Amino acid sequence: MLSVLTERVARVSPGHFTDIRVMSFDMARHGNAALFQREEKILLPLSEIALAMDMCFAAVGKAIFGQPEVAIGLVPGGGSTQRLPRLMGRGRALEVLLGCNDFSAEQAERYGYINRALPADELTPFVEKLAHRIASFPAHAIAHAKAAVDTGAFRSMAEGLLVEAHESDLSVASEVTQARVKEVLTVGAETYDGELEMDYLSRLSSPVR
Repeated sequence: MLSVLTERVARVSPGHFTDIRVMSFDMARHGNAALFQREEKILLPLSEIALAMDMCFAAVGKAIFGQPEVAIGLVPGGGSTQRLPRLMGRGRALEVLLGCNDFSAEQAERYGYINRALPADELTPFVEKLAHRIASFPAHAIAHAKAAVDTGAFRSMAEGLLVEAHESDLSVASEVTQARVKEVLTVGAETYDGELEMDYLSRLSSPVR
């Protein structure tokens, strides 16, 4: 079973007190999903924490992202020189890392720095709903899907496709998956109307919300 961990970490930066809320599902040990929610300014090392998460969401008009290390003569660490190019491409990553400018939530979303920029009053409800939705799914399927995505993101397409097939086979071998597949077939999956509307997920014994 996935356990949802909400952690609040406070850090003082020059003239600014920041507050992080990291939502994770035993990500390090079990390979499950980790979500990062940012409402205010974020600078090193908090930016690296955000980049290490699987998904990142920020508040419009409040959250600011940045990597100021080069301006003071340092090479950005904590994985930012490796993760940023994979998220937004080499050119934009260099703009962030070498330009040392602040990036608003809206610009961070456009660049691929984060998943979404949301109004501040919608941020927590959205992230909590997504977190609980993911946590309701079979844990092994989340881990296998992440393994396939991570291989495809960081290796060649050929390697990624092989891993995808392998992880798919592993998930199908699960008794949980086999029981769930049988159930979705009885409530409309693989039918014209069912595939068109995809509402059969709401008719499962443990409905998807």
